[in-house]
Amino acid sequence: MLPIIAYSSELPDMGSSTSKVLSEQYEQLVGDAYMRQLRQFLPVIDDPELVEYINDLGFRLVANAPDAQGRQFYFFLVNDSSLNAFALPGGYIGVHSELFLMAENESELAGVLAHEIAHVTQRHLARRLERQQQLSFPTLAAILGGLILAAANPNAGIAAMSAAQAGAQQMLINHTRANESEADRIGMQILSEVNLDPYGMATFFEKMEQTTRYLRLPPPVLLTHPVSQQRMADARLRAAEFRVGLVPASTRLYLMQTKMRALVEKEVSTLERAQETLDKRAPDDVLTLYSRALLRMRQDKPIEALTLAETLRQREPKNLSFLLLATKAMNALNQHDAAEKLLAKELELQPNHHALTVAYAQTLMANNKAAAAREKLLAYVSLPDTEPNVYQLLAAAQQASGHPDEVHESQGLYLLSIGDLHGALAQFEVAVRSYSDDPYASARINARIKQIQNILMEQRRRR
Repeated sequence: MLPIIAYSSELPDMGSSTSKVLSEQYEQLVGDAYMRQLRQFLPVIDDPELVEYINDLGFRLVANAPDAQGRQFYFFLVNDSSLNAFALPGGYIGVHSELFLMAENESELAGVLAHEIAHVTQRHLARRLERQQQLSFPTLAAILGGLILAAANPNAGIAAMSAAQAGAQQMLINHTRANESEADRIGMQILSEVNLDPYGMATFFEKMEQTTRYLRLPPPVLLTHPVSQQRMADARLRAAEFRVGLVPASTRLYLMQTKMRALVEKEVSTLERAQETLDKRAPDDVLTLYSRALLRMRQDKPIEALTLAETLRQREPKNLSFLLLATKAMNALNQHDAAEKLLAKELELQPNHHALTVAYAQTLMANNKAAAAREKLLAYVSLPDTEPNVYQLLAAAQQASGHPDEVHESQGLYLLSIGDLHGALAQFEVAVRSYSDDPYASARINARIKQIQNILMEQRRRR
């Protein structure tokens, strides 16, 4: 059970309880605070390639979403065996690994994302919060705190609160029929704009409803996004209004689903049994070979994995998944020079590619080139939406390259990004002393210290 207070205590002040407008600025502050806390309590997947994929798909949809201009978005995956997807304040959209794996094609997965994007752009959450304006701030803060837990697990979120709060909480997390209809309509419009099948949204919700029909409790996504026969019929009729050309194959999704299975499955024996089935069904298929190579890495057989990865690269030389797998196997075999050369060449074509950058920095570190890794990562973390694990990697590179004075700032940024405010503050306080002769760095770090101190002061005031 996640501690509700951990979520509510970092909230910025809303101002008067009689305010009738939840501003976009406040909504963003709430979302930023919750995302930091969510990273601390939920198993957010940090695999660079999966992070890259879900954000590539998400921003492809955002680019064609009405009312999305000027809004921030961030897409993330959670290692969880329940079917769920949810939108948080501030444009944070999460997808559980089980739902990711259930999608039969990219139109289905994109349909879920497009639906959640529409909830954000139409400010459905903000509207529901505005309807609660008569609540006192502490009650609203507690409700908002439970909202994040409820997004991941609605039953737990409701149970964690008092009966009075639970009723209000249920009102907040359950989208109204009007909200759902609007999100369906806009989501399908987005799908058609990016040449994906609008039927994907309708069929995926239908499939989830049919798959879980006889369960004691419906999955979280159907608790917060109830599916009725009328809604499914309306969705199919609405999808028929859009004309879509030839929908591209979902090859990249299938590769990422294969990688997801290899990542989240705890038992290697389960992967081995699944591989036996694939080998019998289509032994020379690209997905079968990729799955086999990932399994060999789980079995600590990098020589076999590299052989398979090179076979795949010969078939599809431009496929980054196969290059990344090959270089990972090379590093496991201490072939760091070869891995470094491959990654450096590809980075010349895609300089800020997340998965390539992380793999390249890791390879440089393994090849005793920490200074080069530090230089590469310092340039990369200046970009927006840096992943927490990149700060960790940067700190390691700084330490190994003889820059211990820089390590504390990077560790502070990592801890701040996952919601460990006290740990981050301690790191920044050490860092600012290290930069006493650098006024620019001192000002930058002091601003972080002030930010955290204000949050902690507000926490103490509300207790």
